[in-house]
Amino acid sequence: MMNQAWRIELLGGLRAYLDNKTHFRLPTRKMGALLAYLILHSSHSAPREELLALLWPEEEPEVAKNRLRVMLTSLRYHLEPPGTKRGLILQSNRLSVSLHPHAFTSDVLDMLYKIKWADNAPNEQECIAALKEAVALYKGELLPGNEEEWVLAQRQYLSEVYYHTLRKLTTLLKQNRDFQQAIEYAQKAVYAEPLDEEAHYELIQLYSLTAQPSTALRHYQQLEALFRQELGAAPSPKVKALAQQLQAQLGHLGNKKQTAQNVLPILIATEVPKSPQQRQSIPPRLTRFFGREEELEWIQQHLVPSSHQYRLISLLGTGGIGKTRLAIEAAERVQDCFGGGVWFIPFASLSNSALIGDEIMDALDISQGHHQEPLEHLIQAMEAKGDCLLILDNIEHLLPEAAATIQHLLERLPHLCCLVTSRKRLGIRGDRELWLKPLPTPSANMGLNELLQCPSVALFIDRLQSHNRKFLLNERNRNDVAWICQWIEGHPLAIELVSSHAQMLSPAQMRAQFTHRLNWTVDTSSLEKGDRQGSLQRVLDTSYHLLPIRLRKLFASLSVFQGGWDAEAACKVCFDGESLLETMQALETLRTNSLIEVEQEGETRYRMLEVIREYAARYLRDEERNRLCDLHYHFFFQKVLSGQQSESELHRREWLSYLKTNDANVRAALDWCFAKEPQKGAIFAEALTLYWMVRGAYKEGRSWLSKALACYPQRDLTYAKALNGLGWLSFDAGDYATARTCLEECCVLFEQLGNKAYLASALRQCAQLAWVNGDLTKAWMLLQQAWDVHGSIGTQDRACGVLGMMGIVSLERGDLQAARTYLQQSAHKLRELGDRVLGFALGNLGIVELYLGNYQEAAALQQEALEHFQKWEDVGGIAFILLNLGRLARLQQNCEDAHALCQQSLTLARQTQETRAIAYALHELSAIALEQAQMDAAQAYLEEAIQLACRSEERALLPMLYTLKAKLLHSTKAEFTAVIPPLQEALTLLTLAPNAILLVEALATAALCLPPHDDLEAARLWGALEHHQDTTGLVLDPTKQRARSENITQRKRRHTEADWEECYAQGKEMALLDAGHHALKLLQSHD
Repeated sequence: MMNQAWRIELLGGLRAYLDNKTHFRLPTRKMGALLAYLILHSSHSAPREELLALLWPEEEPEVAKNRLRVMLTSLRYHLEPPGTKRGLILQSNRLSVSLHPHAFTSDVLDMLYKIKWADNAPNEQECIAALKEAVALYKGELLPGNEEEWVLAQRQYLSEVYYHTLRKLTTLLKQNRDFQQAIEYAQKAVYAEPLDEEAHYELIQLYSLTAQPSTALRHYQQLEALFRQELGAAPSPKVKALAQQLQAQLGHLGNKKQTAQNVLPILIATEVPKSPQQRQSIPPRLTRFFGREEELEWIQQHLVPSSHQYRLISLLGTGGIGKTRLAIEAAERVQDCFGGGVWFIPFASLSNSALIGDEIMDALDISQGHHQEPLEHLIQAMEAKGDCLLILDNIEHLLPEAAATIQHLLERLPHLCCLVTSRKRLGIRGDRELWLKPLPTPSANMGLNELLQCPSVALFIDRLQSHNRKFLLNERNRNDVAWICQWIEGHPLAIELVSSHAQMLSPAQMRAQFTHRLNWTVDTSSLEKGDRQGSLQRVLDTSYHLLPIRLRKLFASLSVFQGGWDAEAACKVCFDGESLLETMQALETLRTNSLIEVEQEGETRYRMLEVIREYAARYLRDEERNRLCDLHYHFFFQKVLSGQQSESELHRREWLSYLKTNDANVRAALDWCFAKEPQKGAIFAEALTLYWMVRGAYKEGRSWLSKALACYPQRDLTYAKALNGLGWLSFDAGDYATARTCLEECCVLFEQLGNKAYLASALRQCAQLAWVNGDLTKAWMLLQQAWDVHGSIGTQDRACGVLGMMGIVSLERGDLQAARTYLQQSAHKLRELGDRVLGFALGNLGIVELYLGNYQEAAALQQEALEHFQKWEDVGGIAFILLNLGRLARLQQNCEDAHALCQQSLTLARQTQETRAIAYALHELSAIALEQAQMDAAQAYLEEAIQLACRSEERALLPMLYTLKAKLLHSTKAEFTAVIPPLQEALTLLTLAPNAILLVEALATAALCLPPHDDLEAARLWGALEHHQDTTGLVLDPTKQRARSENITQRKRRHTEADWEECYAQGKEMALLDAGHHALKLLQSHD
């Protein structure tokens, strides 16, 4: 048996999990269909011929076979990620394909197995349990959106199996007198087959049996309308007769009014005898429940009377977070464990804590004792009941008296368990607290099926449909729905209140009008009494007024923070002269009142939900808000400046991590700075340059620095440093024109100011600009100037960046040994300093070792560089190294690992919008696809890269891309005339701005592509390349060596040995650049 098995779900959409984490999304529906077919037919291997007929019935056999090979390669890449032994999961041979039977589990197979097992279950209860598990696995139709014929047939079959299972489960539950659960599954059956009258009839019967005649009659009316609209017919006489009985029953009950708050409906009909479960006072669930599965499982596991593991569990959290609803849902799940009874007692309307005992006795229908205290009488009455569960709802305003009562009951009644909901902690020993957070919100780029599985979205859509039954989630409104759920942070009450506007506004209109979260409330008259609080304002008012006056002020002042804070920040900004310990104690009190949350990943941090922050801010007067914003700004301004004052690697990394955690606070402080002290904006923004660079936030950083420079009047050192930061970020973003303007002006300013340290840095940056523009001569000259400036101030021992750039330029000039020396020196010094850019030195040194043929050393250097960048959380650096590792994997014929690494690099590059990094990643992915004979994919990657490069000034990109384009055309057996234009473009650029590494690639491609009548010209090119290899130590990768050997062997056969050797020797006399000019003239002669 394998240690880790895939969990692959096909119902409601294709999802794959490994270690309970979503692992991949397949690129095409057809690939998903292939995987589904292998799963559904996992009892035997699927013949390849069968798969070809299934997936590509109209294609030519050879075309279909090739497509299947490519698809299996891609599927293997997803199922057997790098590091997994090939064939461990996906097993294929020349004739058939299969999945290893122990390598996966599936929802479909599990569902069918549980249904089959239920047929032979030893007793009815185990049969019911198995059917419940089977039904829970059906999360939607098979592979929605896939319309292939065999999928449609399987989808219909599974839908029918699901429906008949629901009907069978409903019948069994009804026979066992479990009417509430029978209703739940009957509702599901009606939803699954809305036009099956028998399912509706059974549901109406169940409503009648549980004394819900109005609900039953309402459902009949809905059925009548549905049949009229869809079938043009009326329900059968049998159903009509039942409806008439219900009408008569309603008339009989009409004069009986239930006035007490939270009185529960009658749970039984006269013809049905009472059972213990039916005497439970669990409120009916009038709306659907979403999410909280983890919390429910935890409660179900631990709130078990026989184990006595936890006898008191408190559900804690802010108002409207869903404590009550979770308690009711949990009670439904555990009620069978409590033979003595389960009772729900709401305390929201009780104001006198002395009446807690009376309230519980009323709920349990215990008469008052004449000569006893209510609590003692309650204890005596409950002693005979056995295992009982009390659900005590909303007790925060009755604390601490309520806590004392609960503790007394638990001490006297060993068979009692309590489930409590409160906004405040009880403070009872042995209490197990479960703090509720908002429902999970959707992440970016979720598909429709994934959105529907997201609890906050599912709740929002359900409540929208209760106000607008025609609403459906679709491609047009999905982004608006996701944004709204994110904006209100998954807060359940906020979701319900916002959704009430669906009758008048679409999600897009809601989104356009949203400004303040608290404004989006509903009139209490539109909510069912006792169901939910009328508005968030009212909910939060209750919690606020429970606070002492001093803490109300603190609560309001904390609204100045954006996205969270730590105790130190709260102490400095919101507490006047109080100690850190006093601050932490006050924050803990606010937490126990559910007004702030604690985040304990790493250092302890606190946060407010945005809706609570808006509420708190309303209690700040303008002058107090301004004072707090000043303190907030100065605190984070000093935090930002502290990073520049430390040379410790550890401190700089901690500083960057702190800024990342407090990103929203830093941004708010910057805003306030520009509003109040705009001249300090240049100092503030310049100090953040490294942070923006490491995060890859080039666009944001450039925006702030541009604004700072516009506000700063003097051309002094502060201005020059800010301008330098703008130049750096523009360079990394690929905006070389802006970078050049900024950095050239910086050189002038630093020289005028006499700041040679910054002058040397600016000269090195200008050298990088010349390098990306392909001007290696100018780049070397500027690097020499920077080196000399460092020498004049005695800082050559710290000129690591200059040495590193000298190594890169030497590499592209073809001097591999010099490149290695420079980069080794740079890496050695950077290791001593612990600097972030050590990763770039190691990565570039690894590239040099790659060209020297030292693959093992190259891999070790790249791995060290990756670990270094990961410590710094440097997004751009990580993308660079992943690309290097991907290229190394490709050259070692490991295309699957190569693709995975380069795809990760591309993802990071797209996040930072770094044009150069995106283009390089696309180039490498195209080369990988070419190696795998995936021509369409290779072409698509390459075309996107060329489009990006044409918008960029980095000339090294274009010859590299044009060379690959020529190889791609040659591989597709295109005419040589089609190969000439891209090769000509590449060689033209490389003869104007020589780059030895790229020129070798272009000449090798030309030698491979030349037609047979140019065999001897190819000999000259191969000779020139051998000469270059001999003089520089350059080693061609194995693929090029093999291609070179095959090409030479093939061409030599058509000529005499003497002729070939003469031309080959002529080539060996050529310098590399001369060979480039020769090849260019040769191509021009073919025009």
